[in-house]
Amino acid sequence: MPKQSIPRVAVVTGASSGIGKAAAIQLVAQGWHVIGQGRNPERSAAAAAEIQAVANNGKLDMIRGDLSLLADTARMANEIAALTDNIHLL
Repeated sequence: MPKQSIPRVAVVTGASSGIGKAAAIQLVAQGWHVIGQGRNPERSAAAAAEIQAVANNGKLDMIRGDLSLLADTARMANEIAALTDNIHLL
């Protein structure tokens, strides 16, 4: 029986636009499980749709929150912990 590989997991902040979105697109297209973060709900939803379109064998989970707010940061950390046991790239 072939050994099943564990997907590589990347947490990408700012995944709703710019360099963060570009990084998330490249990683998910290469089969990574990407946990993206964005602040703006509309921009995050639009970016998630764009990233999902190139997912190939990758996976995307998009979480919303403002990293400048400690309460949001703690909540997002809990959400990430619920999604994965390992982070290979931050």
